[in-house]
This record gives sequence, structure tokens and C-alpha cells, in this order.
Amino acid sequence: MFPGKRWKDDLLDGSTPGSAGTMSESGWSNSAVFMDYLEKHCLRHVSTAHPLLVLQDGHKSHVNLTLADWGGKHNIIFCSSSPLTQPLDIGCFGPLKNTYYSEYMRLNPGMQLNRYNVAAISSRAYNKGFAPDNLISAFRKAGISPFDNTKFTPLQTTPAKIYNSPETETHTQSDSFLVNKTITSVKLTTKKENLHQQSMET
Repeated sequence: MFPGKRWKDDLLDGSTPGSAGTMSESGWSNSAVFMDYLEKHCLRHVSTAHPLLVLQDGHKSHVNLTLADWGGKHNIIFCSSSPLTQPLDIGCFGPLKNTYYSEYMRLNPGMQLNRYNVAAISSRAYNKGFAPDNLISAFRKAGISPFDNTKFTPLQTTPAKIYNSPETETHTQSDSFLVNKTITSVKLTTKKENLHQQSMET
């Protein structure tokens, strides 16, 4: 994604094979850019013979009725999720950023980063950060593949209090009470079992 109005192919010189680029006046993504990416790039690399689940963040460019209708026509399901269940956040963006900065500092000491060299530097970081092992591990840690719905506790997915309505607040307090009660119950049961075991040994 580059800021500007007129696209130049040499902006992608040195990029990872298969990369695609585009422009917007602000240099930031928007709904039109995201839809263009899905139609011209994404559909070329995936199969929609079976339902395809796309996990995404809650950015406003990813949430609109047009996108939902388009997904329905192409057998694609869009799911806005938290960072807990976004594999790229969990296992890929960190290594990518670390490699990006180290590659830039090693190859270009004192050289200013610009739109014509950023693709080549990013390519080296991408190939390491998005290595197959990192991707497989990230999907496993997110509990997506293989599917594992025990990866996270209810407390990890409880909304922040600032976003809670009175009804949600009551529900959250009830959940916390149940979790604490369960933990206390486990502790008391374990304590009783230990005392029983000690009496038997005596």
C-alpha cells in the first residue's frame, strides 16, 4: 500500500514473487482497496469450492454490508476476531518486524527508507516472518488448526469494562464469580483429598 494516485510497477521491484500493490491518496487501506484486493488478488490464490473462513480484525474497511454480500456470493465467510485468534498477530508479525528492522539496519546503514526500496527490504522480512513453520505454529496456538476451543479461558475473552453496558457488566461479574467459585471448589476438593490421604497413611 502506497500513498499517491498513479501506480508505478517499479514500486514492487525486489518484492516477494506473487506480491501485489496498490495506492490510495492517504496511503491507508479502505473498503474499496480491500474489495479490490479480494477480487484481483485473493481469489487467484484460494479455492472456494468449500466455504472459506477469513479471520480479520475489526478495521472499518473490513466491516460493511457490501463485503458480506460479496462473501455470500463467493462462498467466503468473514469473521472479525480478537488478536487471540488471529494467527498472523500470534506468530508471524513479530518475527517479520524484527527481521525487517535488522535487515534494514544491516543493509542500509544511514540510508533513508523510501517507496522504491521498501519492497525489497520487506521481501526478506516476509520470507522469514511468514515461513511455513511460523504459520503452522501460529494457527495451532490460536486453536484454529487443529481446532481447539480450550486454548483460552472465559476471562481472556471478557470485554473490557469501558465497553460494557449494565447488562454486560452483570454478565461479566457473574462469569467471574463462576470462574472464581470453580477455582475455589477445585482447591477445597484437592485439600480434602490431601487430608484424607494423610489420615490413611497415619
